[in-house]
Amino acid sequence: MKVTYDPRADAMYIYFSDKKASTKTVEVRDDLFVDYAGNEMIGIEITDVSHKLPKNDIMSVTLSIPPSGKIAVV
Repeated sequence: MKVTYDPRADAMYIYFSDKKASTKTVEVRDDLFVDYAGNEMIGIEITDVSHKLPKNDIMSVTLSIPPSGKIAVV
């Protein structure tokens, strides 16, 4: 898993797989997009990140996967 941030686009991308190409993107809401390769979720894009997280925290975002298997941004 990898997280990137593009300051020009003010967008964060969470990669679950960087070896697969997206075949479908679903807009969950205005600022949240989910990419799929077939039925497999391969990534999430979050736009307007600087409006959601303090600038100092954007570059220090880490992902943790609890025992439940549900992904949480910490």
